[in-house]
Amino acid sequence: LSPLSNNISQILTENSASVQLDDGSWIGSLNYILPTKGYWIRLDDDAEYGIATYQTSIDQVYNLHLGQNLISYIGEDNINLDDALPDEIESEFTDIISENVSAMRNEDGEWVGSLAEIGWQHLLGYWVFVSSDIDFSFESNSALLSKTSDNLFSNFKIVDIPKGFRYCQSQSQSFYYFKDIKINGKSIKNDDWIISYNNDVIIGARQWNGPYTDVPAMGYDSYDETISYAEENSNISFKVFQKSTGKLIDMEGDIPKWRNQSNFLVNELNDKLILPTSYNLSDPYPNPFNPTVNFDYSVPVKGNIKIVIYDITGRVVDVVLNTIMEAGFYKMKWSGSNFASGIYFVQMIGNNFNKTKKITLLK
Repeated sequence: LSPLSNNISQILTENSASVQLDDGSWIGSLNYILPTKGYWIRLDDDAEYGIATYQTSIDQVYNLHLGQNLISYIGEDNINLDDALPDEIESEFTDIISENVSAMRNEDGEWVGSLAEIGWQHLLGYWVFVSSDIDFSFESNSALLSKTSDNLFSNFKIVDIPKGFRYCQSQSQSFYYFKDIKINGKSIKNDDWIISYNNDVIIGARQWNGPYTDVPAMGYDSYDETISYAEENSNISFKVFQKSTGKLIDMEGDIPKWRNQSNFLVNELNDKLILPTSYNLSDPYPNPFNPTVNFDYSVPVKGNIKIVIYDITGRVVDVVLNTIMEAGFYKMKWSGSNFASGIYFVQMIGNNFNKTKKITLLK
């Protein structure tokens, strides 16, 4: 690590770490860099770092234990995740997480997520979750590149995120996978962003990339820059930045509580339904009209709603609605094509609510 000099303050791997003191000496349980391990290094300033090593054989054996393991990768860049794993053990790998990217197997056993798009990278460390103890070596005879190695994740950095939605990388991180995200019943667009929050603090962001887009959610890792980030069992919320409108829209869905180094699958997010607090019947529009008039109405609680049209004499000429309605905002049209020109009245009746609006049909 000498090229980084005093710029590096800490190095951590699975179950061990060391800290560099001001005089350049190191203290801690981590004394050697091993070819099979992945490492977090903590820098005081941005830096380019070229690593010089003894050549490690592609036949290097990795000894994994049940659960999460922080490992290196030896092989070519952009290889599909399963292509680099021996066929007989690949199904034991269920989740893989690296810095700000991840992959998980979906219901069909296929890898999905940002890491599935770019494939293995030989200078990244990986948290891999395996379902049993495994000894293996990476495959060296595969020449298949990942399916979309040139997509938006290939050179992805946190600084590429819109400035108002940036966050700090944490050693504690999890990912929420969304099969679909809808606003007004329609799936969001590829230039929209999904932002994750712990309370009101931004802890992750990802541009929508279709089904199984993985959105990072960073956790508190004991450093100042991640104070107020997620902790075990935190309730995480999400908003969508809709590029076409510039709006930041609150979303809701069945969101699992946060756990470190975990992947969560969420079937669907939808824009939050804001319910009215009172009954209301809007002014009809256009007015005068020919032959169709529109009006909006709101229902604060589930109940029977009746909307009736009267003529100038007070005679009922049409019952537009008479049914149980859920709470919400509604729009309705009424056509006067079968009625004579003149003045009419729209009356809405709800629970302890009665309002009438005047409309004029001009043919």
